Amino acid sequence: MDVLSNDSMKPCKLKSHLEKKQIGKKDKPEEYFKKLRDDFQKRKTVPQVFDNKTGKPHNIGETVILPAVSAIISSVMKQNAIEITNSIPLSNSSVSRRIDEMAEDVEKQLIAHLQVKQFALQLDESTLRDNEVILLAYVRFNNEGPKEEMLFARSLTTDTKGETIFNEVATYFQENNIPLKNIIACATDGAPSMTGRYKGFIAH
Repeated sequence: MDVLSNDSMKPCKLKSHLEKKQIGKKDKPEEYFKKLRDDFQKRKTVPQVFDNKTGKPHNIGETVILPAVSAIISSVMKQNAIEITNSIPLSNSSVSRRIDEMAEDVEKQLIAHLQVKQFALQLDESTLRDNEVILLAYVRFNNEGPKEEMLFARSLTTDTKGETIFNEVATYFQENNIPLKNIIACATDGAPSMTGRYKGFIAH
């Protein structure tokens, strides 16, 4: 299977690739390519389902699942297991990449909803080891029923003043085109930097 760069996705280059390197496939019907696409997506999705549901470390695919599949193919089906298992994307890096892709997709869907719907915002400022301060933001909204999702976790590198916290939130909202006017309620912890009447986050 060839790996194509983003630049190769141009229609003229895809056509050239098909005519020069995939001669036997250029006259195939559209249904043939749709089946290839569906089979490839299924191949990616099935192992992913097992990994997600078990909650086990990412390398379980390499250390447990693939050896078990290989043994079954060799002993029961009497086939070459290496060729088959090599086509299953279960390496630690592959699983990690898919998880990152899913997380990014979930965030995009959440942001798209917050761009057009009203929601409540909850902020929590937590201090970790080495005095590292993390700002956590959660949102509650209605989407076929009440929903609560974590929006972001950001490190406060300068200070924990109300203005700094507000600027951090405002920057995230601006970067993702979320109108501040969509916030209909805001809940915070009891820290002065959050609740201060004149300089706290709420005051801004």
